[in-house]
Amino acid sequence: MCSTSTVLTDNDFTHSNVTYQIEAITFARSLVSDPWAFRFTFNKVIPADIKTWTLDFGSRQVSLASPPATYSNSDKTVTWSVESSYTLPQTLSMKLKTPDTTAPTVSSAAVNGTALTITYNENLDTNSVPAPGQFTVTVDGSGQTPTGVAINGKTVTLTLGTAVATGQTVTVAYNAPTNNPIQDASGNDAGALSNQQVTNNTPDPSAAPPPPPPPPPPVIESPEGVSHSGNASDGFSLTPLGEGGSIVYRKRTIDIPVTRDECTSPGNPALIISRSTLDRVREITFELSETSPQDPPSGFRMEGCVAEIDPGIRLGQRETVAVCLPTAEVNGKSYVHRYDEEWKILPSRSETVNGEKVVCGDTDSFSMFGVFLPVIESAEGVNHSEDPEYGFSLTPLGEGGSIVYGERTIDLSVTGDVGSSGDPAVIVSRSVLDRVEEITFELSEVSPHDPPPGFYLEGFSAEVDLGVTLEPGETVSVCLPSAGESDIYRYSEVLGEWEVLESRSETVNGEEVVCGDVGAVSLTGVFVEDTGGCVIASAGGEGVPWRGAVFNLLLIMSVLMLVPGKHRPGAYYRKASG
Repeated sequence: MCSTSTVLTDNDFTHSNVTYQIEAITFARSLVSDPWAFRFTFNKVIPADIKTWTLDFGSRQVSLASPPATYSNSDKTVTWSVESSYTLPQTLSMKLKTPDTTAPTVSSAAVNGTALTITYNENLDTNSVPAPGQFTVTVDGSGQTPTGVAINGKTVTLTLGTAVATGQTVTVAYNAPTNNPIQDASGNDAGALSNQQVTNNTPDPSAAPPPPPPPPPPVIESPEGVSHSGNASDGFSLTPLGEGGSIVYRKRTIDIPVTRDECTSPGNPALIISRSTLDRVREITFELSETSPQDPPSGFRMEGCVAEIDPGIRLGQRETVAVCLPTAEVNGKSYVHRYDEEWKILPSRSETVNGEKVVCGDTDSFSMFGVFLPVIESAEGVNHSEDPEYGFSLTPLGEGGSIVYGERTIDLSVTGDVGSSGDPAVIVSRSVLDRVEEITFELSEVSPHDPPPGFYLEGFSAEVDLGVTLEPGETVSVCLPSAGESDIYRYSEVLGEWEVLESRSETVNGEEVVCGDVGAVSLTGVFVEDTGGCVIASAGGEGVPWRGAVFNLLLIMSVLMLVPGKHRPGAYYRKASG
């Protein structure tokens, strides 16, 4: 024997309350032709369960339960033969594992036709396979012996000579043999089985096979000159560009041509169509024209071009398609109409379809379509005008009257006994007028609060109720007659005093007025600097001068919200007096 330079670590172990210590390790061989071997010499006779010990040799771990390790329970040595490629130095250690003494148990058993599986709770020894005769499978009271046994991982698979049919009752029995029993990797034998219930997963051959998966939903392919979006479940949005183009749908080419008869309006039409409708379409034609077959409906004016749309099909019952036409960037609502001997309004909504701003209307038939904006068609007792940027200017005369806006009649009533000449007015945007049902003006020559120090009021006050809630960013202009430069003040309920704002002088519907913009409910007034003159009474009992040469007014304005009470917050404007 020859000694080695191998390092000894972990040289003592406690097993079953007995300490075993390695006293020496030698590296030797008996003959030149023999392999080199490590020999471990312990201080006590080696126990019988040494097979639970392992030998770590460099990065390799070897169990002492099988060759190349050999041992004898009658002495104190363990010998391990090594490969010829072994080189020194190496680090060796002997480790004692905690013995596994727990036998594997059955977790489940199932059968499908000729394959019966018994699954255990841990991996099994694949080299220890019982003979088929150690098993008995009982099917509806009739026993049979499997023709084969295989072990893989945690599963024992029995091959049956006669297949199990659907609905049969199956049990399995196992007689544990002395040789090659079912055991785990530590050699713990599994117990015998008697009438172990087996789940029968054999399918019924007469049952209908499951339906095939549905085909993938159709998509739009190879668009040319057509923008599109959407999917098969929600429908498709189709926007032909310029003179149109085509799409490929369900391997069919659908042409979508567009003709423009002197239609120079920007933007493109669009169609929002369901999958079931598009399944029947072969072509969709758009004919655009600036000429309407009939004058616009009462209370509306045409915007852009009319479009005659023909998909070559009739829509079925409860089947609709959304027709979308370009709309200008206006502050208000426009409506899609369909022509059927006369223009008829459709339920409409503003949308952005394939990147373009449009207004869409749902239709159950195809014809000619147009976009129309509501306008003031007629008025009684109300002067009015329209500005594309600011909206509508409304001046009720005397006791007021009404206007017809789109399909709705809006009343404008004026109450109060005032001796001043001139009429109040409001300037409202299209978006606000779309929501208004009635506008009331209550005029009074008495101010509810004393004027600011050094100022006096003239004319009448006006409390205006639009009956709507102004949205953030929305304003309404309230205008009162004015013969000269005036200031508009806002009365702050919180501070209990007037606050000077801004105003502007304008000519509204032929009358000289001073206007202030309001974004919420407020009380405002027009005041003139006190430079002397006659005195009249105010609401507070103090005298204020009257100057007949200068016609100035107090504006008390309250844009009432649809909430209980009359709250008066607001934001207004002031123009400095000259």
